[in-house]
Amino acid sequence: MFEWPVFINLLRNAADIGFFIFLVNYIRRYMVHLNRTVKLWAWGLLFGLAGLVSMQYPITVSEGVIVDFRVVLVAMASLYGGARGALLSALLIAAGRYYLGGAGFIPGIGTVITAALLGLLARWYEQKNNRRMSNLQLLGLGFLLALQMLPWVMLLPRQTVMQYLQYSAIPVFILFPLTVLLFCHVMAGQFRVLSHPFLEISNLKHISTELQRYAGGSSQTAVAFAQIDNFKNLNHLYGYALGEQLLIQMYDRIRSRFGDPLLIRYGMGEFVMCLKNLDNIQGSLKCELKKIKQELMQPYRVHGMEINLTLTAGVAVGAARKDSVETMLRQAETALHEARKKGQNHTIMYEPSMADKSVHFSQIQEALRSALSRGEISLHLQPQFNTDTSLLRGFEALVRWNHPRLGPVSPADFIPIAEQNGTIIEIGEWVLRQACEIHLKELLPLFPEALMSVNISAVQLGDPDFAAGVVRILEETGLPPDRLELEITESGLMASVESAAETMTQLEKLGIRFALDDFGTGYSSLNYLQKFPIHLVKIDKSFIHDLSGRQNKSRMTESIINFVHMLNLPVVAEGLETDEQLTLLRDWRCDFVQGYLFSRPIPAGEAPAYVRRILNQPSPVTP
Repeated sequence: MFEWPVFINLLRNAADIGFFIFLVNYIRRYMVHLNRTVKLWAWGLLFGLAGLVSMQYPITVSEGVIVDFRVVLVAMASLYGGARGALLSALLIAAGRYYLGGAGFIPGIGTVITAALLGLLARWYEQKNNRRMSNLQLLGLGFLLALQMLPWVMLLPRQTVMQYLQYSAIPVFILFPLTVLLFCHVMAGQFRVLSHPFLEISNLKHISTELQRYAGGSSQTAVAFAQIDNFKNLNHLYGYALGEQLLIQMYDRIRSRFGDPLLIRYGMGEFVMCLKNLDNIQGSLKCELKKIKQELMQPYRVHGMEINLTLTAGVAVGAARKDSVETMLRQAETALHEARKKGQNHTIMYEPSMADKSVHFSQIQEALRSALSRGEISLHLQPQFNTDTSLLRGFEALVRWNHPRLGPVSPADFIPIAEQNGTIIEIGEWVLRQACEIHLKELLPLFPEALMSVNISAVQLGDPDFAAGVVRILEETGLPPDRLELEITESGLMASVESAAETMTQLEKLGIRFALDDFGTGYSSLNYLQKFPIHLVKIDKSFIHDLSGRQNKSRMTESIINFVHMLNLPVVAEGLETDEQLTLLRDWRCDFVQGYLFSRPIPAGEAPAYVRRILNQPSPVTP
């Protein structure tokens, strides 16, 4: 038999664990990006402290002999924190039990050690089978934690043993299994996120070491450098917890369906996967990769939502020797870079011809750092015209780079690199200042209604000092804010939704206008158009090219213009090259046009003469 006060006291002890669960859930957001080793020690510390709290409200069997949930906490520290978590929690709890002293000191220490070993055994079982324990197995673990106390209790005086068996044993055998089950169901997801190996971001040196350890000696090894398309946007839209669960589900799918490939996370949505012993794979490597990709692109169910993903990847194949692993990684990364150029959801195998492109990429990356100080960066302007009034609307500022050895470098090549290495901040500020200065001093005196449009990148918009920098440049150059228009792409807006909206709203209050660039190539969502202070939409030139030759494209372009007009926003068509395209855009009531049909981008210094010339003759938009 047992007394209800004993049962109630144990429930109170369990309530302390409930508070601990709440505490860990709260601080998880601050710990998720820590180094994995630090996390594991942190688990041990947290569980150890919880055990110390648990011992403050025990069930007293006799003088110096107490019962509480410390063994459950040590076992959970072992299960989720591994050997490090087990060691630290056990040391803290053992120290606390030593401080309390009494006849139950040695059995108390023994139960802690045994519980730690049982937790480690449960962790080994989960890792070996690559799955979590079932409810029945968790109940069994709780039963074993209660059972392992009996041999240690037998070391106590006979009267104490009888008191334990009579009043405490049954509540312990009931509540320990239930507490383990409840704890694992509530906390498993939290601790799995915090300690999961696929959530830790590694550097290339660590990845190289792991590749050599995993595939060393394999004659044929494939290394895939992959990225989850729009993963950063998913994090911003739905929170990092959803992204973490997606990564865990992805990891589980690969491990359960395709054996034991090496998987290491490299960046926000980037990871490296290694397949060894390709000679044993049935069929070709491309077929195997296609199977993996198709499996990973099946819908994910997270937080009650169905999420669909696409992957872009580069793959390199070779022998995983010590002297070739880093080369294979670079080759896979180069192939990924080529796949990105084709857009999303592409997989490309590395080819030797990509090496030259990789060298060119490295040359651009190195030369770009000093391009501005050497005077190699210049400003060009391309005019925009009103299709109804045939008047000049303004200019779009475009950056150009002419390297003394590499020659003219395309913005499509150097802008992404500038965004990666951070030089886009300095270049963007220079472009904005130059555009404001020439607009105020040279163009507005000739045509006061003209606007100056300047492109800004997601990196600039995400800079906390961006808004202040724009205000400072306007004040120093004297350009009225309502003569400035900032262009940002859809993907740029989605890179940081909340901060972008806040920055844009702050600048809009000054009178600055915003244009949504390359509309139709990204999300093209009504929600995004309404979320941000957008004043104009620019249709990407891919929708303008070959309008007359493809009926489906014509219908789509017309639909986009009508859609934007329904939102009471004007439209600019980029990339205009033929009179036929112009006629169609006029029929569809496109508001403004821009392209080679009227003018190529001209050096900024030639813009005043260009304005004088078109003001003294009929506009080039006029038939």
